Amino acid sequence: MLVSSAAPALAAHPHGAAHRKIDRGLTAALQAGGATQQVIITVKDEHRAEIRAALEKHGDRIKFEHPLVGALTVELHSADVAELAEHPWIDALSLDADVSAGAALTTTSRLASTTPLTQTPTVPMPTLRQTLGLPTVATSSTLTGSSGVGVAIIDSGIAPSSDFSGRITGFYDFTRGGVPTTPFDDYGHGTHIAGLIGSSGAASNYEFQGIAPEVRLIGLKVLDGKGRGKTSDVIKAIEYVVANKAHLNVQIINLSLGHPILAPAKDDPLVQAVEKATAAGLIVVASAGNYGRQSGGAPGYTGITSPGNAP
Repeated sequence: MLVSSAAPALAAHPHGAAHRKIDRGLTAALQAGGATQQVIITVKDEHRAEIRAALEKHGDRIKFEHPLVGALTVELHSADVAELAEHPWIDALSLDADVSAGAALTTTSRLASTTPLTQTPTVPMPTLRQTLGLPTVATSSTLTGSSGVGVAIIDSGIAPSSDFSGRITGFYDFTRGGVPTTPFDDYGHGTHIAGLIGSSGAASNYEFQGIAPEVRLIGLKVLDGKGRGKTSDVIKAIEYVVANKAHLNVQIINLSLGHPILAPAKDDPLVQAVEKATAAGLIVVASAGNYGRQSGGAPGYTGITSPGNAP
């Protein structure tokens, strides 16, 4: 038995079979085969240390501990998933699912940290500010974020430019464990989002200005150069912001990324991280996903992605 407890023994489900504690992503991964799976295990808080010790003794590799959501990210033997699902100390087992920005950037549109951001479309189009009924350039009567508002952008990074001059006040690469580093963006999506939120407009001669052109920006890179990342890295980034919100002077988190809904919100560790961040007093903005309609135009089933389904 992997983990013992005072509770009566329970019959294990067959390997790979559906179980209410095992999310759809992990169920599919088990059915596809593989000796191990990267799993986020949500554990009752008072027993997390015991579960961790038992897993380590069994040879499973603990990648992360997530105190914010009471979970462990583990490289787990596939054969042990069913047993853990029956254990009373385990609340949920979730695949450490791939997250993505949901964008379709081409190679030529990706932004390196040195790429100048001076090109503008040849065909005039409404800007975001105009769409929202705001003046093209902020005035003294519009909100700009000048009062010290800090926005944590959890995405693919932020490429420095004159649009963000002096306002990227922190940058952490969670694709490498959360190391502080010089800001960069090897995919481009995070820079796009940062521009919508807080571009000064300087790089486009003020034709394209963000909603709040004087906010401070804190970049937390969780997506790689292909726009993909892991749920556990996003949770680690959220945990970092929550733990350091005063030091970073952050009031808002932006998450323009996600993964398909694989479990009810109460069992989804990414949703729970968002809920905990909100409870900590942060405003969390999450995208709904880009899957609201099927190719034929019909509404898409479960079109909203996690964590956009957070209550």
